Amino acid sequence: MNVRRLTFRCLVLLELLLSTSVGLASVRAEQPLLGLRSHADYEGWQRVIPTHLKLQYAGGMGVGSVGVGWDYGRGNQWESDVMVGYLPKRYSDAAHLTLSLRQTYTPWNLPLWRDVSYEPLSCGVYLTTITGDKFWTREPGKYGGKYYKFASRVRLHVFVGQRINLSQLSRGRLQGASLYYEVSACDMNLVSKFTNSSLKLTDMLFFSCGVRLQIARPR
Repeated sequence: MNVRRLTFRCLVLLELLLSTSVGLASVRAEQPLLGLRSHADYEGWQRVIPTHLKLQYAGGMGVGSVGVGWDYGRGNQWESDVMVGYLPKRYSDAAHLTLSLRQTYTPWNLPLWRDVSYEPLSCGVYLTTITGDKFWTREPGKYGGKYYKFASRVRLHVFVGQRINLSQLSRGRLQGASLYYEVSACDMNLVSKFTNSSLKLTDMLFFSCGVRLQIARPR
């Protein structure tokens, strides 16, 4: 199965699940989190300690990326992440590193069975930059200053996705884990879609998947 077909099927699945989850929005307010993101006992300086680790494949952040993040807000529905990715030479002119800042919002957490829960919607934005002399933030003078509308070094993405959570693992400091997938699009592709109707949806989307590991509070 090629990437385009897989992305299309994920979009169809996402649309179906989102349509059924809207009616369940009130459940999120009534059901407490299953311990996966429950760390209200963090106090003082402990609040700066990352609450989770993430490992991700693809998504416009390199072939693979890893990072740390923090949960906060009512019900810990907000997440901020800092991730470093790697793009091998086989996919570009040379090997490159990427740095990404992510903001995620997950409004609903629905219990399935025992310690397993389901988040039918996670959405957000992330800003990614890449190393290397080939990429630039300010358009080089040889292009006349008006040829390219976007910096090649920085991309802004928007994304939607879903998660399955497993809580109460109790493996040392590992408190829980989540498996997730996301479908994203960057600023340049979104603008290109409006100005170029022939651009296919599957040509402008990024598919990614990963695992999120919840860290227990240090004692």
